[in-house]
Amino acid sequence: MIRLPSPYPDEIMGSVIARGCVHTGLPPKRMLENIYQSSRSYCSFLMPSSFHRLGLLTGKSPDQILDEHTVFPYSVAFMPKEERERLRKKALELNVQTDCLGSLTKSVTYGVPFRRVCPQCITEDLNTYGETYWHRSHMLPAVHICAQHGVRLHETDMRLKRNLNKSFIHFPTPFGHKSISDIAPSFILQAVTEVSIAALKAVTPLEMDWHYVYRTKSLEKGYRIEGGAVASRVLTADILRFYGEKFLKDCGAQFMEGAAGPWPSLMSREGSGIPFAPVKHVLMQIFLNAESSQTLNVTGSYSRPGPRSGDSVALDTKAAKALQRELQKATRNGVRLTVQALLRTIGIWEKFRHHREKFPKTNALVQAFKASDQSERQLGRRKRLYNKPT
Repeated sequence: MIRLPSPYPDEIMGSVIARGCVHTGLPPKRMLENIYQSSRSYCSFLMPSSFHRLGLLTGKSPDQILDEHTVFPYSVAFMPKEERERLRKKALELNVQTDCLGSLTKSVTYGVPFRRVCPQCITEDLNTYGETYWHRSHMLPAVHICAQHGVRLHETDMRLKRNLNKSFIHFPTPFGHKSISDIAPSFILQAVTEVSIAALKAVTPLEMDWHYVYRTKSLEKGYRIEGGAVASRVLTADILRFYGEKFLKDCGAQFMEGAAGPWPSLMSREGSGIPFAPVKHVLMQIFLNAESSQTLNVTGSYSRPGPRSGDSVALDTKAAKALQRELQKATRNGVRLTVQALLRTIGIWEKFRHHREKFPKTNALVQAFKASDQSERQLGRRKRLYNKPT
């Protein structure tokens, strides 16, 4: 039986498997066949399956692998206790015929397209272990600072969400990565890192009713309208100004001001049972805990529910311009996309999906896109002019 190397501190499990390939000389496919004792040729970089088998091969317990070398603790940090326990049981029961918990992995990879590294960690790992590895704390949405060294993370050209291939056995090097441009003030980046790492290490309070917490803190900060409800429209607008569109888009938490049902509004709503990605909990907590010197200008009551015609026209115009920018970017990068992916990127998918008639400008662009070579789901044969997203 070929054993895997013992995981280093904060090492993501996909990195451990990749080091196993280097240490044994086995190609990735053969290594996975050895691990899963089947013809399986792929696994998740962040959340592989069969934790009992991985524990046996690394000398760790299944619980240690799940808690210390996957993103599982971060993914379930803000879920109700019953749901966390259900998912934990499911994860530990996964066998070689069952894939990883894809929905949990997506909650992380959506806001992190490429693997990130800390230059100081690379140097330190080489000096300590003689080799480098991928840190799981560097792979979290909106985290741009190394929790250990307090320096900005760099971005590599290796996609985080990718099936087994040659890049699977690549490791961080002192070269081949670039510093990420400033997308938010330092105090925000530092706060996001601290809250995210607390979630990853499972030190976040686990028995909290988060919707109640957000609602209560919103009211305490002055986001209150007549009748005692949360002034969600003002709250949402302030969160957008606090973080900025660029930062929210970077971490997969973007929304358009004026769109129906943005996540800050839903998260502060009483009795809402909607699950939200961990990064949105992180952002909501930081905003509500931040000191604010501004005077809130909250109206006494809201007008009749539902969008006004002028709002719809303005929203359509704004969405059309944002869609044009995304299409131009896709053309430059040579990638195909789906309509849903495009509209989710600009934060208008749900609104457009249910009220298409209110978005004539956006819909015209969508129809033209669906007939173009950029559309992932276009029917019929065509030349491969764009690379399929990985």
